[in-house]
Amino acid sequence: MKTLTWMTPALLALTASFTVSLSTAQTAAPNYPQKPIRMIVPFTPGGSTDILARSIGQELSKAWGQSVIIENIAGAGGSIGADKAAKSPADGYTLLMGHIGTLAVNPSLYPKLPYNPVKDFAPVAWVARVPNVLVVNPNVPAKNVQGRARRHGPSEERSIARIGRVQPQTTRCPARLAHRGRSWL
Repeated sequence: MKTLTWMTPALLALTASFTVSLSTAQTAAPNYPQKPIRMIVPFTPGGSTDILARSIGQELSKAWGQSVIIENIAGAGGSIGADKAAKSPADGYTLLMGHIGTLAVNPSLYPKLPYNPVKDFAPVAWVARVPNVLVVNPNVPAKNVQGRARRHGPSEERSIARIGRVQPQTTRCPARLAHRGRSWL
């Protein structure tokens, strides 16, 4: 049975970053933390960001001898929770479990966000590297994107959706993936 060996490097990196962060924090403020820490997760409970935050919170609680309370504030692709974290006092007692969605994608999609990821947040630790994958039903004969594109000719109707404004629609489109004018096939 295969174990979750991918977690080993992540846990080592996390442990190392916490060790450095803890020693730096103890040098800067030897009595920190003196009250519970609030970690805002800008998504619903049970998702990957929440699970990661709870694991980290548990380890921080052990290391600091202080509770880390996970607060899920979901909505608007993570923007509501990120905004609440941005507007919290800058006293080190509120953390945001942000990721590419809240800190990079949302600002590129929504010009009037109530927070600025560059000005309102300071990075503390990189805690995970999350790959994205493209999958198909195992009964589909195509085993890669090129095979899928060849199987469905350039004028075949299909459903598409785009990031930003989700526009599921049936349309005729060339059999290639494109992003900002660049073809990937």
